[in-house]
Amino acid sequence: MANVQKRPNDKWCARYRDLDGKEHARHFDRKLDAQRRLDEVTAGVITGQYVDPRAGSITFAKYAERWQGSLIASEAGERITDNALRLHLVPALGVRSLVAIRRNDIQMLFKHLSDQLAPGSVRNVYDVPVRLMTAAVDDKGHRCQSVPPDHPSGHAGRGGQPAHRRAGRGDGACDAALHPRGRRRARWFRLAHR
Repeated sequence: MANVQKRPNDKWCARYRDLDGKEHARHFDRKLDAQRRLDEVTAGVITGQYVDPRAGSITFAKYAERWQGSLIASEAGERITDNALRLHLVPALGVRSLVAIRRNDIQMLFKHLSDQLAPGSVRNVYDVPVRLMTAAVDDKGHRCQSVPPDHPSGHAGRGGQPAHRRAGRGDGACDAALHPRGRRRARWFRLAHR
């Protein structure tokens, strides 16, 4: 439950519990500001938009380790993911928090990788942060941006179209990264979850 209390130092304390039951508190000079904060948090929880204030502070390396441990993939897929994380992504992004990673950071990394690796290898490595960041966004506990699923070099993927075009969405959404039949699965998902 959320509440606003006046403290002995004439500050107002806004307290609430998050979805995991952890208590959070912030202090304000005015009661109005404290109540406004609680209203924002409550609206976020009700609408499913709530993000833990400390979310995203987890490092890329820690989240990648946890994500990789829960990954369901073939043996070859696990090997590709492990190589991409161990050799390329964790050394470049590992110590940074998920919140601090920007689209430009990913683009610069893959521009550098495209000078060193074959296009197919770059595509395999690029698929890993797409899936990882999509999972972090879907967890709703991490404030990071998803990475667009089209290949960083601009080359078309299978079928002669960039991945986001094959998925039927031109806004950089990660449907194609979530499911090989991206468009059909997304349509089914919307219909089944109305």
